[in-house]
Formats: sequence, C-alpha cells, structure tokens
Amino acid sequence: IRNSAAASTDSTGPAISCRVPGRSNFVSGDHVTRADALELTLADSSGINLASGIGHGITIEIDGQADAIVNLSDAFAFNPNSYTTGRVTYSFSKLEPGEHTLKIKAWDNANNYASTTVTVAVSLDKAFAIFNLLNYPNPMAGATTFYFELTNPAQRFTLDIFTLSGRKIWTVDHQNLA
Repeated sequence: IRNSAAASTDSTGPAISCRVPGRSNFVSGDHVTRADALELTLADSSGINLASGIGHGITIEIDGQADAIVNLSDAFAFNPNSYTTGRVTYSFSKLEPGEHTLKIKAWDNANNYASTTVTVAVSLDKAFAIFNLLNYPNPMAGATTFYFELTNPAQRFTLDIFTLSGRKIWTVDHQNLA
C-alpha cells in the first residue's frame, strides 16, 4: 500500500470582506466611532488557517507599524457546519481619534495568503458629525442631489439652503436616516 498526500490546486488566499455592523454602505475611508467595530468575513475552499504562527493566522497591521500587529486568530469563529467560512470582529475602541490604515492578512490551509487594506477615520464615541456634504450638479439649475456621511444614524435631518447673502431659500426635512 502506498501513502500519498492529495495535491492541492488551491493557489489563492482567502477572500476577505469587511463591513461595519449596523451600516449597509460602509466603504474604506468612512468615518467611524470608537464604539464601532470592523467585521471581517473570510472564505476559502481549503479552510482558514488559525495556527497563529509567524506567517499564518489572521492579523491586522495598524498604520504600517510592524509592532502594532494584532492577532485575531483566536477570536475567529467558523460559520456553523463549515470549515471554509467564518467571521472575526476587531473593535476600534483602542484606536486614537484620527485616520488609520488597517492591513488585514489571512492564510488558508494550503499556505496561501491574501490581504486587504481599509482606511477609517475614527472619531470619539457617540460623537455625531456630518462629513463630506456636497451636492451635484453644482451649480444647479432646477434640481440637485445632496450626498453626505453621518457618524451615527439620525432620526431626523433638516437641511436649510441659503443664498450667498444669507437669505434662506429652501428647507428639506427627512425622517429616519440610516
């Protein structure tokens, strides 16, 4: 009887997706609070490597500093009845307010790795702020669309439009923005 290991054809690392729970439209560069967290979903047909040794496991490197690497392998949880997909959450609570770059790296059981980078602008807990308010087209003639980013969901939002001389010319009121 001859023993042989099955050859693996897997040559790519795990798929890594990032989201902030409670937000349906999180993208890299968004503003978050220290009370928020980054949820990572990992998937790979060979399984996720949780050995946590050098060059294996799930890590986050903060702001390009090798001494600021956080090992998330022990916190990773596989989805029920699966060895190929699962989730792990990283809390922003230890990050100082300001912009941070997070490089996520994960390995599969065939020793392939993948990485992705996410940038977040961290603000104080529960600080309500509006960022990136703009309208398009600008200048407008008849209609325009406003875009903005909120640090927290708002129950009510009122937008007043003024002329350059300070005269109010329009008000819009919306309920339950998320």
